[in-house]
Amino acid sequence: MTTQEPLLRVRNLRTHFTSKLGVAKAVDGVSFDVFPGETLGLVGESGSGKSVTCLSVVRLVPQPSGRIVEGEVLLGGKDLLTLSDNEMRDIRGSRVAYITQDPLTSLDPLFRVGNQVGEPMLAHGRANRKDVRGKVVDMLRRVRIPAPEIRATQFPHEMSGGMRQRVVAALALGCRPELLIADEPTTALDVTVQAQILRLLRDLQEESGLSMILVTHDFGIVARACDRVAVMYAGRIVEISPVTDIFERPAHPYTIGLMASVPKIGIKSEHMPSIEGQPPDVRRIPPGCPFAPRCTARQDRCTVEYPPTIKLRDQHEVACWAVDPVTGVPAGVAVAE
Repeated sequence: MTTQEPLLRVRNLRTHFTSKLGVAKAVDGVSFDVFPGETLGLVGESGSGKSVTCLSVVRLVPQPSGRIVEGEVLLGGKDLLTLSDNEMRDIRGSRVAYITQDPLTSLDPLFRVGNQVGEPMLAHGRANRKDVRGKVVDMLRRVRIPAPEIRATQFPHEMSGGMRQRVVAALALGCRPELLIADEPTTALDVTVQAQILRLLRDLQEESGLSMILVTHDFGIVARACDRVAVMYAGRIVEISPVTDIFERPAHPYTIGLMASVPKIGIKSEHMPSIEGQPPDVRRIPPGCPFAPRCTARQDRCTVEYPPTIKLRDQHEVACWAVDPVTGVPAGVAVAE
């Protein structure tokens, strides 16, 4: 994978929100790559900047309060942040597709499902008025919706949550994009339907070779669906690694804390492990490492200067003063088995 050119390069991305209470640095210097055919997972607590990072990539940050103040988002070598609004509209849907958290709010309740799935195809020239219905039915069949001819005539409220999520997937993938951004696509679904949706996305990815950014809180989903994972905290990526490496040898104290808080099958405990304290207010991020107030491996310099990113192994990088670059283990933190 490292010999390939990345499909997407994000460099030093910063997105701020301005209000009467101050400037919130929701994304504060994020850099990562997404390679052809791979799935990159973004994980972290609520408010860590995962969704805003994805919205920034497609330039859908809520305005006027939100603004991308710095950075590059290179898709195939073209910086999306320098494109005009019309040029960006041509990119969205055709080359980059987006699946939001709640499928019900992604679909217009006043229009039939078939019309909504077909609209991007017509807008981006992937179909004409004569053949769009056939392509819509074929796309609904590809996402494993039974009786697609009938479902295409129904409204969103006539479908279950899992079925609506399949419709949203059909809408996103109808123009065969190169990159799919899935922002917690299984949040509102039960575990059985979650597994079905993840399997569906994986199968569609293998069929078409598209790349994917998958936002989630669930390390189980990361293990099943992702090739690499980036851990975010307070608007920054604190660790990025291949999935197998981060499960076997997590390095950042925050990553270790997150993984320790996942329930273990067959292990009984009176107290669920957790990370003490709360994430910082992104309007008032303290100097140094934002995780320092909650970190058991905190050193004096952690509260003064943000740590540089060090490379531990192939594609495994971490930003932490306490991590030994040789062993990859932070001093004073027990790594959960």
